[in-house]
Amino acid sequence: MKGVIKWFSKERGYGFILGEDNKNYFVHIKDIEGLDIPKEKDIVEFEITETEKGAQAINVKIIEKNTEKNTDPLVVCENCNKKMVPRVISVDGVLIKSVCPYCGSTYKDFRGEKDLTILIIFGSILFLLFSLIFIVAITS
Repeated sequence: MKGVIKWFSKERGYGFILGEDNKNYFVHIKDIEGLDIPKEKDIVEFEITETEKGAQAINVKIIEKNTEKNTDPLVVCENCNKKMVPRVISVDGVLIKSVCPYCGSTYKDFRGEKDLTILIIFGSILFLLFSLIFIVAITS
């Protein structure tokens, strides 16, 4: 059967496929063939097996990767799998990290990106310098 990846969490190692029969099928990472980890909207081919918990996809092959750009402004939290807009945390104007508003897990850690912080500080200093030059030029 063919289907589309509804969502898949690489951290948890499972997700769901929406089959061409409009039913959801649980998929575990051990049932994915190949080295690629499926992503949302990838087209897959799979077989179905019944388990104690319901229908499960096995022998899952990714037959077409999703290449469309994400136009949705929301991102999916890898911890709780909810769509969200990350909240940015900064201290004294320095970006620290962004977090999920639902579970509080870190979405992106900016502390390793010193170049971005330096660029922001440098830009602020230049802005203040040009503002000061402009004020001096006007008052003279």
